[in-house]
Amino acid sequence: MLFRDLPVPLYSIFMVAFAIGLIVNFPNAKQQNKKIKEYGTNAMVMTMTLFSVGIFMGVIKDSGMVEAMANAIVAVLPSAIAPHMHWFMCLFSVPLLMILGTDAFYYALLPIIIGVVEPFGVAQETVAAAFLLTATMGTPVSPSVAATYVGLGLADVSIGEHIKYSLRLVWPASIAVLIMATVIGVIKF
Repeated sequence: MLFRDLPVPLYSIFMVAFAIGLIVNFPNAKQQNKKIKEYGTNAMVMTMTLFSVGIFMGVIKDSGMVEAMANAIVAVLPSAIAPHMHWFMCLFSVPLLMILGTDAFYYALLPIIIGVVEPFGVAQETVAAAFLLTATMGTPVSPSVAATYVGLGLADVSIGEHIKYSLRLVWPASIAVLIMATVIGVIKF
């Protein structure tokens, strides 16, 4: 909000702040280069991932793939289940997120489910809210999330032990959140 009305683009402010921070924290050019090389690799990987996701989403959206996959799913589902597909998928969001990983879950599965239920009048926001409310609980248990391994390393716990203990608590909690969100009207059944 502070910088929203400035005539300067926000990325320019970020670049200037980055340069100032780099010079203040590492006044020597060798130190600056070392830090940029040390952290630049991770930054480039994340940047390329975000660009790739953007391209992927553009391709599947504009190519008709999402609609085709959604239509194929609707064709095999009983007509009574299709309008509620987002809700039934959210019952299994924690194990699905653990199996698929966050990227495939949110960038591939979510658009398909939106395509399945949208013709029945279920808003995209409702589907996204349902997925976020339930699946987010599975993120710290997912073996595809790097931060999980950092925490497990600090706690000196194996991923198997973590999943065995946490899944029995997290999955029912996500189902309880789904039911409560449906009862109070946040998620449409």
